[in-house]
Amino acid sequence: MKKILVLGAYGHAGRYIVKGLAKHVNATIVATGRDKAKLDACFAAMHSTNLTTEILDAFEMPSLSRACEPADLVINCVGPYARNGDRITKVVIDAGKDYIDFANEQSHFRCLQALDARAKERNLSMVTAVGTSPGLSTLLFLVAREKLPDVSSLEMYYASGSKSEPHEAFGSVMGAIVETGFEPVEFTDGSYVKTFLGKDKKFEPMPAPFGNTYVIAFPTIDALVIPKLCPVKNVRSYWAMGAIPPGFTTIIKLLKPHRKDWSYNLVSKIVKASMKADHKKAKSQGLGLESVIKIVAIAGTRRWEALMTFPDGGGAAASYLPVITAKKIVEGAITGKGLLTPIDIIKPSDLIGAARDAGWNGTYTEANV
Repeated sequence: MKKILVLGAYGHAGRYIVKGLAKHVNATIVATGRDKAKLDACFAAMHSTNLTTEILDAFEMPSLSRACEPADLVINCVGPYARNGDRITKVVIDAGKDYIDFANEQSHFRCLQALDARAKERNLSMVTAVGTSPGLSTLLFLVAREKLPDVSSLEMYYASGSKSEPHEAFGSVMGAIVETGFEPVEFTDGSYVKTFLGKDKKFEPMPAPFGNTYVIAFPTIDALVIPKLCPVKNVRSYWAMGAIPPGFTTIIKLLKPHRKDWSYNLVSKIVKASMKADHKKAKSQGLGLESVIKIVAIAGTRRWEALMTFPDGGGAAASYLPVITAKKIVEGAITGKGLLTPIDIIKPSDLIGAARDAGWNGTYTEANV
């Protein structure tokens, strides 16, 4: 039986990935993390015959290398990828193992591009961006193009309600902040331009219970991938991340948390305090765990929209594509080697059915508006 090593298994999405793997993939799963108490709290009650846990600090490279030896596939859930991702990926690829992550950061994608030849030499699949945004959004963008072939603008909006704990999704938020130091780009009017977190922000109507939601543009890997597949002029990804204090982005650029440990630790404290306040606010508003993706495609005066909901929250939403991808790798259904993204894993038209098979229990609707 194949063995899957999951790094950072008790994180925001990691716990859902482990549970999905145990239920839907015929493999032995090893859930790892630095904290034994957290591992026990997340997985002790599962009583799965194909699941074990192991104490592992993924940043201790010799220990990581040894942990990879008996594995066939490694799923990296340790964010933010802009700061940590490529160090882990290099160890996994050098160990001769297939690799999956759900990164959104463009800087991480560029690091993996540099590892593409190394992965191909070792006949390995190195899959990234199989999360929510990018990931589900990537495939839904391509569904939008099928529905509106002459589409010129593609937009994704993501909102989530309350979290099971105040600092859930901390890695994703810090990834968005740290990425600012790497000068990400957006695809606007048919070309790439440098941008930064908080430059483009607005209110967007979202389905209940969210209503008119404050969203912030964050350029994900979708901005690098989608324009190569669709003759579009604009690709935008917006997240409901809470309010960014005035001048915060300028401070981030000066502090350089992507390069300095002390700065990263300082910003982490600020972000955790903000997330704690947002968590309290969501609770007071009566929001549950639900989250939603809204896709908008525009061609002239025509507009097409799709909504995909996730009753179990953002962690669950980010878990479906990693589980689908892992199942395909274990079963030998992925022939591509080197750097791969969602478009190499699943047909856009198959997304909804495949997500259902992986445990998704939400709704999906489309409309011409």
